[in-house]
Amino acid sequence: MHRGLIVGNHVIDHYDFYFANLSNPYIAEGYMNFGIIGVIFMAIVLALSIVYFLTWLNSSNLFKKSIAFYFAMHLLFLLRGDFTNGFAYFIGTFIGLYLLPKVILAFVNLFFLQKSMGAKILIEKHSNTILWLLTAMMFAFPVIPSPVRPVCIVLFVIGSIWSSYYCKQQFRWRYFLLNASVFIFYLISLTYSDDLSYGFRKIETGASLIVFPLIFSLISIKHLNYIFENIHKLMWIFITTVLIANLAFFIKFYTHYNFVDSVQHFPNIIRSDIYGWNIHPIYLSMHVAIAIIFSLFLIQKGLSLRNMCILLLMDLVLILFLLIMIKKGPILGLVMIMSLLVVLFKNRSLWIFYGSIVTIVIGVIIFHPKVNSKFSELLEINKNNHDELTSTNIRMKIYDCAVDITSDAGIFGFGLGDGKNHLVNCYVEKEAFALSDSQYNSHNQYLGFILNIGYLGLIFFLLFVGIRLIKAYSNKNYLALAVVLFYCIVMFSENILEREQGVIFFSFFANLLFLKNSKYLIESTKKKQVENVFEELNVGKN
Repeated sequence: MHRGLIVGNHVIDHYDFYFANLSNPYIAEGYMNFGIIGVIFMAIVLALSIVYFLTWLNSSNLFKKSIAFYFAMHLLFLLRGDFTNGFAYFIGTFIGLYLLPKVILAFVNLFFLQKSMGAKILIEKHSNTILWLLTAMMFAFPVIPSPVRPVCIVLFVIGSIWSSYYCKQQFRWRYFLLNASVFIFYLISLTYSDDLSYGFRKIETGASLIVFPLIFSLISIKHLNYIFENIHKLMWIFITTVLIANLAFFIKFYTHYNFVDSVQHFPNIIRSDIYGWNIHPIYLSMHVAIAIIFSLFLIQKGLSLRNMCILLLMDLVLILFLLIMIKKGPILGLVMIMSLLVVLFKNRSLWIFYGSIVTIVIGVIIFHPKVNSKFSELLEINKNNHDELTSTNIRMKIYDCAVDITSDAGIFGFGLGDGKNHLVNCYVEKEAFALSDSQYNSHNQYLGFILNIGYLGLIFFLLFVGIRLIKAYSNKNYLALAVVLFYCIVMFSENILEREQGVIFFSFFANLLFLKNSKYLIESTKKKQVENVFEELNVGKN
């Protein structure tokens, strides 16, 4: 009989780790996941929890006293060895109930202290940095756990309101209404939806479609200019955090499995085995693809030899993870966007970079059996055995049903709450029970728009994207063109606006990047130049 401590599905041998015999399972799990560093980290978290609990419990402040009781719940989870809930309570309590009120109070103080000359100087000095850091926080989302992300977005909203108030920025109504048009259609569709419960859940998921248009319709031109002046630093942040996320996930699994199993099961494990960071492999693949697209712009800008070597090494690792996950949509979308950019930029370094990536991808597709079989499905759609549940075959069955019922959806659709229900009913009618049991959505965002908000909703989305992309091309805003066009390509195989991991990043990048080189910034720059000329003339007269 094996003597050891059971932690989750694992057994820690007493001889391997004596803490397992002396400490609670919380510490043991730290060792299982991260080794001795995990033990030290979790011990620190446990100690901090106790300190905050005792300090705030004795506080005369009623607010801190109430937080102390919330921490007590966290401590109970930790002492019984439940790392997942315990750590979640710690992060949620500390950030949500302690740091957030302090940040809000700081912003309120900024509003009311502007009459002070010292405060004005302080604000003038640091306002650009504050808004840039809030934007950088959004670029770091790949490593920020899901429970903390709403807090970050709330901080960004507060920062945008403050930016508008401080700089006396007029609200960009036209920009807001066009960019938020899909969400407005979502709200209208609830009036004729039967399944309101599901509809409201989708409204909550898609809130980014109105929050980010609001944020970027508020932020002042001054702060936007500063953000875009430092956009390449933000790209580095995104590339780095995507790399860290992939490596961290892989290292965590490697502590439980051998290398081959970690590679083989990586796409499945990341969906369920990482609390707070669970992510479908297709969305992680999309993050990797966007990171590589950002790399093209960094190379186009020009890099030192050292930074170029670092970036190429990072991209090589990201490409390996992209091929481990083997998601056809993001890979094909990435190759198409890279092809477009190298033609637009006409840069020799980019051609070399592009050629290297395409060679690696094609080589793996040809010589790796698993990857080859995945892409071979695309060439054998008509030959597929319809009883075989390959990813391509599943999509073809879904599209068959979705296209059949689009004529019934009409101009306004079935409503946000009912579109998926009609699709599932079609699966049942066609005896595709594997699809109905799994409740598959349309797996095509454009078909999803027709089912949920009708042809009218789809037209408004295409107008929003089409108008912005045309203006981006005419203004040589190739960054917005590349990123948004990539998402639009992936939308042919995924409903990315119906999943949090997709809609947040699409809405954030689209609403931010479409402002780059836009008329709002150009007109403001010209106006400022004219004002500077008049000031110089007045000084000359005096």
